Amino acid sequence: MNIYKLHVHETGYRNLTRESFESETRVKAPWYQKNEKGEDVHYAVCPVCDNPVSIVGLYSFVDKAPFGRHHNRSIEKLAMLNIEEREGCSLYKAISNRTKQSRRSKLKGIPEKILSLVINEFDKIAYVMKAATGISYSDNLLRAMLEDYKSAKGYLYTGASTINIPWTFLYMTNSKSLYMQKVTNPRLLEAITRKVKDAEITEDGRIGKSKEGKFFNLNFCFIHHKSEFNENFQETMKLLVTLGEKNDIYKETINFDHAHFQRVLLMKDFRRVSRLNDLAREVLGDIQ
Repeated sequence: MNIYKLHVHETGYRNLTRESFESETRVKAPWYQKNEKGEDVHYAVCPVCDNPVSIVGLYSFVDKAPFGRHHNRSIEKLAMLNIEEREGCSLYKAISNRTKQSRRSKLKGIPEKILSLVINEFDKIAYVMKAATGISYSDNLLRAMLEDYKSAKGYLYTGASTINIPWTFLYMTNSKSLYMQKVTNPRLLEAITRKVKDAEITEDGRIGKSKEGKFFNLNFCFIHHKSEFNENFQETMKLLVTLGEKNDIYKETINFDHAHFQRVLLMKDFRRVSRLNDLAREVLGDIQ
């Protein structure tokens, strides 16, 4: 892996380079240690599964960057080995059998952190959701999506981590209507204009019915969450828009921009929308 974090309690990540690792750790323990042979070894924490990782090639590699590899035991004062989380981590191995119904066994550790972020940072999550999809989700729609998320126990989804919450939140929701939702995605707007003859785009970009048109069912959903690690960690899912029961009018691959989500979470001048966090707390606050 080419990303890491320094502490289990952190929810973000850092890009792994020799310079960043030295600067962030100040060359101190527990990240710098000696092994049983007296050799220098280096450790960090996986930002997806919170397990300890070994930093390989921090100083021995000349022509390539160092990388992280999951460690097979706990590192004192850094991270405890959690086999369940490691086995579900896309940075540990390719996950071919994960489905939308794959769940962690308990609300502890990473699921607790995910749920806390959804409740306390839902305005920022909704902001990234809009940026990623080009759909401005109304408060009523967000409430319905939060109820889906609660019913599905989306915070326990094994593909969810603290760095991909906006997208896995969407993935855990059921099909929803686009009617009277504001859309800024130009490709989606073009598809609706061309393929939904009864639709009309209002001046502020909402999907409405034309004066002469008939009411139509235009719904969207998110499918096919995939994670892979080649040179970089990548996650995707598909946005699918359907007219009626089975007439798919639009499909788009959504790339997870983990860095954008991290920047938004850390923004000190972000214009907070307290009503959205209150909404998330109202729907999810009683989960134990």
